[in-house]
Amino acid sequence: MGGKIWSPEEELVFWTKMIPKSVKALGIDAVKGEGIPWPVMADEMKHIMGNNARRDYTGLGLCEFKPPWMEIMGVRFVLTS
Repeated sequence: MGGKIWSPEEELVFWTKMIPKSVKALGIDAVKGEGIPWPVMADEMKHIMGNNARRDYTGLGLCEFKPPWMEIMGVRFVLTS
């Protein structure tokens, strides 16, 4: 049942570095092959987190990640600054 809770640093990297490049990002058309595939992003997440990684990031793990406060799939995200 469930795995380790993501650290604030992991969530920050996920939402600011991974999601904007993913097929879930606003303006990305997954049907046209836009967006970086989840397995490639998992490797990038491993690289960014380095020794601070709390888990073995996988494409499936990233694509299925939902923080506890979000129980909606099929949502697209855009970061605003």
